[in-house]
Amino acid sequence: MDGYRLIDGGSLIEAICHIDPETEVPIEIVNVAEGLRIRSQNNASSSRPEPMARARRALILRNEGYTNAQIAVSVR
Repeated sequence: MDGYRLIDGGSLIEAICHIDPETEVPIEIVNVAEGLRIRSQNNASSSRPEPMARARRALILRNEGYTNAQIAVSVR
Protein backbone atom coordinates (compact mmCIF):
# COMPACT_ATOMS: atom_id res chain seq x y z
CA MET A 1 0.00 0.00 0.00
CA ASP A 2 1.51 3.34 -1.04
CA GLY A 3 1.11 6.50 1.00
CA TYR A 4 0.91 7.39 4.65
CA ARG A 5 -1.74 6.39 7.15
CA LEU A 6 -2.51 9.52 9.16
CA ILE A 7 -4.41 9.45 12.41
CA ASP A 8 -5.37 12.54 14.38
CA GLY A 9 -2.76 13.13 17.06
CA GLY A 10 -0.07 11.13 15.30
CA SER A 11 -0.95 7.88 17.12
CA LEU A 12 -0.29 4.54 15.52
CA ILE A 13 -3.18 2.24 14.69
CA GLU A 14 -1.50 -0.59 16.61
CA ALA A 15 -1.29 1.52 19.79
CA ILE A 16 -4.94 2.52 19.59
CA CYS A 17 -6.08 -1.06 18.98
CA HIS A 18 -3.89 -2.33 21.81
CA ILE A 19 -5.71 -0.07 24.27
CA ASP A 20 -9.16 -0.82 22.85
CA PRO A 21 -9.34 -3.78 20.42
CA GLU A 22 -12.98 -2.95 19.60
CA THR A 23 -12.26 0.61 18.50
CA GLU A 24 -13.06 1.83 15.01
CA VAL A 25 -10.32 3.99 13.51
CA PRO A 26 -11.06 5.94 10.31
CA ILE A 27 -8.23 5.61 7.79
CA GLU A 28 -7.63 7.94 4.86
CA ILE A 29 -5.09 6.71 2.32
CA VAL A 30 -3.22 9.57 0.66
CA ASN A 31 -0.09 10.00 -1.46
CA VAL A 32 3.16 11.12 0.14
CA ALA A 33 2.86 14.82 -0.79
CA GLU A 34 -0.71 15.06 0.50
CA GLY A 35 0.23 13.19 3.68
CA LEU A 36 3.05 15.62 4.40
CA ARG A 37 0.78 18.59 3.69
CA ILE A 38 -1.95 17.29 6.04
CA ARG A 39 0.54 16.62 8.84
CA SER A 40 2.08 20.08 8.37
CA GLN A 41 -1.34 21.73 8.64
CA ASN A 42 -2.12 19.71 11.78
CA ASN A 43 1.16 20.82 13.37
CA ALA A 44 0.65 24.46 12.41
CA SER A 45 -2.64 24.48 14.29
CA SER A 46 -1.26 22.91 17.48
CA SER A 47 0.19 25.01 20.28
CA ARG A 48 3.38 22.93 20.48
CA PRO A 49 4.59 21.62 17.10
CA GLU A 50 6.31 18.26 16.99
CA PRO A 51 10.13 18.23 16.61
CA MET A 52 10.10 17.14 12.96
CA ALA A 53 7.56 19.76 11.83
CA ARG A 54 10.22 22.10 10.39
CA ALA A 55 11.97 19.27 8.54
CA ARG A 56 8.66 18.06 7.12
CA ARG A 57 7.81 21.62 6.00
CA ALA A 58 11.21 21.88 4.29
CA LEU A 59 10.59 18.60 2.48
CA ILE A 60 7.18 19.80 1.28
CA LEU A 61 8.71 23.02 -0.06
CA ARG A 62 11.57 21.16 -1.76
CA ASN A 63 9.07 18.81 -3.43
CA GLU A 64 7.19 21.88 -4.68
CA GLY A 65 10.34 23.27 -6.32
CA TYR A 66 11.50 25.89 -3.82
CA THR A 67 15.22 26.71 -3.73
CA ASN A 68 17.29 26.07 -0.60
CA ALA A 69 17.43 29.82 0.08
CA GLN A 70 13.63 30.12 -0.13
CA ILE A 71 13.21 27.10 2.15
CA ALA A 72 15.62 28.55 4.73
CA VAL A 73 13.61 31.78 4.89
CA SER A 74 10.27 29.95 5.06
CA VAL A 75 11.07 27.54 7.90
CA ARG A 76 12.57 30.14 10.27
